[in-house]
Amino acid sequence: LVAGASAGTGFLLLSALGHALSHPDPAASALRLAWCAAPLASTVYLALAVARADPATRPRPGLSAVGLGPVKLMAISAATTAAACLLGSVLALLVFLQLRGDLTGMPL
Repeated sequence: LVAGASAGTGFLLLSALGHALSHPDPAASALRLAWCAAPLASTVYLALAVARADPATRPRPGLSAVGLGPVKLMAISAATTAAACLLGSVLALLVFLQLRGDLTGMPL
């Protein structure tokens, strides 16, 4: 879910920036970019909720002995959520470039 939300938000941001580059009216481009604030905020909220609710962050008796306390488990959870966001952003970039025709010859 986090990767999908990140991909959707990334695609919205890329299309708003693509519109800003191709149209000279800065007011319309700024309005399109402002409309991306709500999906961006909801994606960040979803990513934080997923990172907090990750069942791997619950302390277990044997993990503390090997150096994986609650702080390190939360850092691992945050890193995996960030990796899901990065995956979604890369997918959005590839789809955006394919739709614009900048990735000619790619098998997408």
